[in-house]
Amino acid sequence: MFKIKQRPRGGLRTWDPETAYLTRCDFNNNSRPFCDWTQPCNVNQGVWIRTKHDTPTDGTGPDGDYPDGKGYFIYQEASNLIPFDTNRLESPDTVVSGKICIDFWYYMFGSEEMNELRVLVQDGTGESVVWHRKGNQSSLWKYGAITHTFPTQRKIKVIFEAVRGLTEYGDTALDNVRVRDGPCEAVPTPVPTIPTPTEPTPLPVTEAICSIQGDPHYNTFDKQRHDFMGTCTYTLSKLCESNSSLPYFNVEAANEHRGGNTRVSYVQYVDIDVYGYRINLGQKRAVKVNGDSQVVPVTLVPGVNISLSGQYVVVTTDFGLQVKFDGNHRAEITLPSTYMSKVCGICGNYNGQKADDFLNPDGEMEANSTSLGNSWQVYNDSRCSPDDGHTPVCTDDEKHMIQSNAYCGLITDPNGPFQNCHAVVDPLSYFEDCQYDLCELHLNDAALCESLQAYADVCQAAGVQLKPWRNATFCRCGGKHQSVPYRHSHSRFQMGEEPTRIRSLDLKTRTEAKTLACPANSHYEPCGAACPATCVDPMAPVTCSLPCVEGCVCDSGYLLYNDRCVPSQQCGCWHNGQHYPVGSEFWTDNTCSSKCTCPARGSKVQCFNASCPAGQYCGVQNGTPVCLEHSYGICHVHGDPHYQTFDKVTHNFMGNCTYTLAKVCSNTTSLPYFNMEAKNEHRGSSRVSYVREVVVEVYGQRIVILKQQKSHVLVNSLRQTLPVSAAGGAITVGKSGRYIVLETDFKLRVSYDADHSVEVKVPTTYFNLTCGIAVQKKRNLYRSDQFCGILTTTRPSSFERCHGVINPQDYFDTCLYDLCALKWWPGVSCVLPLEAYADACQAAVVTLLSLEECYLLPYYDPCMTGVLPPVLIDKRHRTAPSLVWRAVHEGESSVDENCTRRCRCEANGQMVCSALSCGEDEVCKIRGCQRGCYPASTAICHIYGDPHYSTFDGKLHHFQGSCNYTVVNGVEEILPCSPSSGVQVLSSGFYTMVMTDFGLRVKFDGKHRVEVTLPSTFGQQKVCGMCGNYNGDSSR
Repeated sequence: MFKIKQRPRGGLRTWDPETAYLTRCDFNNNSRPFCDWTQPCNVNQGVWIRTKHDTPTDGTGPDGDYPDGKGYFIYQEASNLIPFDTNRLESPDTVVSGKICIDFWYYMFGSEEMNELRVLVQDGTGESVVWHRKGNQSSLWKYGAITHTFPTQRKIKVIFEAVRGLTEYGDTALDNVRVRDGPCEAVPTPVPTIPTPTEPTPLPVTEAICSIQGDPHYNTFDKQRHDFMGTCTYTLSKLCESNSSLPYFNVEAANEHRGGNTRVSYVQYVDIDVYGYRINLGQKRAVKVNGDSQVVPVTLVPGVNISLSGQYVVVTTDFGLQVKFDGNHRAEITLPSTYMSKVCGICGNYNGQKADDFLNPDGEMEANSTSLGNSWQVYNDSRCSPDDGHTPVCTDDEKHMIQSNAYCGLITDPNGPFQNCHAVVDPLSYFEDCQYDLCELHLNDAALCESLQAYADVCQAAGVQLKPWRNATFCRCGGKHQSVPYRHSHSRFQMGEEPTRIRSLDLKTRTEAKTLACPANSHYEPCGAACPATCVDPMAPVTCSLPCVEGCVCDSGYLLYNDRCVPSQQCGCWHNGQHYPVGSEFWTDNTCSSKCTCPARGSKVQCFNASCPAGQYCGVQNGTPVCLEHSYGICHVHGDPHYQTFDKVTHNFMGNCTYTLAKVCSNTTSLPYFNMEAKNEHRGSSRVSYVREVVVEVYGQRIVILKQQKSHVLVNSLRQTLPVSAAGGAITVGKSGRYIVLETDFKLRVSYDADHSVEVKVPTTYFNLTCGIAVQKKRNLYRSDQFCGILTTTRPSSFERCHGVINPQDYFDTCLYDLCALKWWPGVSCVLPLEAYADACQAAVVTLLSLEECYLLPYYDPCMTGVLPPVLIDKRHRTAPSLVWRAVHEGESSVDENCTRRCRCEANGQMVCSALSCGEDEVCKIRGCQRGCYPASTAICHIYGDPHYSTFDGKLHHFQGSCNYTVVNGVEEILPCSPSSGVQVLSSGFYTMVMTDFGLRVKFDGKHRVEVTLPSTFGQQKVCGMCGNYNGDSSR
């Protein structure tokens, strides 16, 4: 057996003499880059870009041209466009007759599924599509060829049209386009090299499926069948390999009782955690993402898609995970072989050995399915019930009937409707599931139909063509299941008769069967398209390559939208990658400053300036901007001083430094930034303090309200007499009773009586977006058992046995006060109260357990404005640097801020540190709250508004400097242009863009928005400026 080696970018095909072609272009001539082919300005939303390098979006375009990677090619850059924008490349007018050949090389690779490449022919009668491809095709250059016949001589144009998909992860590239007389030849084949002998190897397992159906039955990845009837939430499968480079996922299912029968349970919903999203698949195919309802189909991020297929909602990912749920009783998880031996859960470890599929979370074998399922319960919820190990009991007569071809025997009947599937999918486990359900549910017809459907679904998914198994009287669509004859003891009975020899059976009537009722404007098809025609993609069935599925299909003239079949003319409009029905209205941003409507199908949305009515503000509900009634969060500061936070928590704090009351801490909001500080002072006693001045920073202005100054404030360090107006009237400061009051146009209000009392009112639009003393975060952290709470916690700890002898509350209060007041050094501020309590306990002859945890304590300077890197303090007060704010328990480790050292907490409570370095293609950054070495990527710095800066590391700051900055050398150029080798300047939509061959990309809309993109090769503090140092740490 020999293995043929293939070129990395496809097979080699010679470039024929120019005289053989009517027109052609390989894009390699620098004096005529596009030869005689043109890009129509009145049609294109973007431009074809000519390059000899890889494209800027990772995981999309080719590394070089075809065939040798040394020349040029052209491509559509998806990140410069919006969904369904098109780029056209047109040939010159060409006179043809008879057969012609259009051939070319194309490259379509990425996670996007909606991008498309079309070839059209234009003549005097119009345009027609003669070839097209959609979505990911290959990571190699592919050959395309079309033979087209013209019965008479005519003038034509050949057009290549690229259509942008929903995301930027789907560039389309072209090379070597040609048109010639005569039919096309066969598709070129790869050029072989010297054969390399290899040993025959079996085909690898590419994927495995775990299924859950009925009440419910589990069939693991390794084909281990078992039954489990608990009604809690359970882990079906998740990535369990530590330090794995594979994408993390977690799939859980919640079960429930139905119909008053507490002996069995069914799948209620399925949750999928992937790429930071929690996707909930509920009953009747309802879908939620992070708690917000979704209109399906939807693409969350490149590589995560949710769609409908037959009776199922299907979640697919770019790494091979697929989860299906029919919204009733059946779920299915598909995993690629890359996850073999790296997963765990009720679905097993996927190692090819079903004998060890009963492993619990601790890696120990459970004796049976009941204990296995209960071990994978997600939370301890008293409202649910674990499985008690019940097994249904049937008489011999009942078993005989259930196994007959009128019931479950239909699955294994060698002459039945599923006979063609037996050699492809083993029917035995499905037959056993069916027996279990019908025995427990007393021959319930709905359970029978669901069991048959489960086997039918997996057969069709395997590409098996089934004979019809539903009919007008059996599991029929949209009606009741009629009587079905069956045989028993060589006698034939009709449903409703009671054989004298089967007195134990209750056969007076058969229950209503599970019907497949289709919604309005649809009909049932036993073998319909797996990719239904939707408003999002009306042509999906034409290009679908998946096996057919059973389900409901929209009638002619209707398309699927949000699980309903609607008239195609109501499908509506597209805007920024989102679909909106005809007649709908929506806000375009989270400020409710622009509203759009969809007037008709396929039209552009009509947008106009708008705002919320008086007394309302713009908020977000279920991920959608809406106008809401105004409400506020209020923080009070008074006395010596006492604080009541926005969330109504009261605490006392006597520091005499400057403290942040509240400020915007989110770098994702478009709401105006503000920062409020209070400077405290001692008055006659160092034990208490009072507010001396209040500072408000907003709209680029710094306003200071001073103690005992009732008529003046400082505005940007200048003394001004009240009332004061600043920022073009957006800020006003005046007197109201005994208070000086600052208000902004977005309803922020700060009141100070110039003595000791402060009130801060923040509109609820800022909910969960602020931080500071008024938000009560650090104090809650200090109360936890990672800090002072270790003294009072009731969980097992070093101090628990002393609680009954000495009350720890005073020591706890001292610890809390010290940390909050920032009065002592790190370690001392928390460790001294711990030691004091330990000494008191030991003096009372209480033997304490040794501390087995290394506590992470913040390192403070009494009047600093921020927090220095925390330090790990072991029980001997030795320290090791770290940036992870949490208790580090025995066996755990932490990495320092530069990923140069890792420290581990050993069993004796000591820290042991060792050197660490990142690999060549890795960078030091935080992912999933854990600092470490991770694969390199790109980073983007955004500058927008008045202006706001979001750095490469995600830090938001605001700077209103008005100086000039040199951006271009001062020479005007006509775009597109290439001022030097490796640099391109071009227009793209509203932006002017500069692209370089080393990965730098700069975009400017000519008004207020700038975007700078850098590859990770510039990470680790190789750059500087207002966009930050790109080191993965937004705090530095």
